[in-house]
Amino acid sequence: MKRIVFVAAAVGLVVVATAAYGHTLQSYGTTFTDSDLCVFGSAHIQHGSAVIDSGADVRSVGNWHTLGCSGEKALDPYWIALRRQLYRWDSNAWVVCNDSGWVYNTTRTAQVWHQRTFQSAICGARYYGTMGTGFVYQNVGGWSGGSVWSDYHWLPA
Repeated sequence: MKRIVFVAAAVGLVVVATAAYGHTLQSYGTTFTDSDLCVFGSAHIQHGSAVIDSGADVRSVGNWHTLGCSGEKALDPYWIALRRQLYRWDSNAWVVCNDSGWVYNTTRTAQVWHQRTFQSAICGARYYGTMGTGFVYQNVGGWSGGSVWSDYHWLPA
């Protein structure tokens, strides 16, 4: 049985202004937890000085009896999966503008991330947001995880 928890819109919205990027919207949170595992995810959209960046990550963390979710839990190759999707607002619905497809860990690790930088708003001047969807495989229970939404941001052409 799959155990999936989808995290809607803003789990933990952080707005940051830096010199390299004018505006960054990032959300992160726990998308799954049980007695042995916690799955964390994040998604961001940022722009500034003619560059647009869309990224996401998923991380496997142990769930310890006295400590809770802490300490990375490295997993075998292809046991962590991530998909980063850049969405654009098109009058009345969110439409996928760019999709990473499923990306997997190829070495023993606890984290997978994917980031893509564009030199312009690839789908025109619109509102954009990133959806990061990540899953971790467990021998008992199968794939566990969910999605995190970056929130949306106006990006000029």
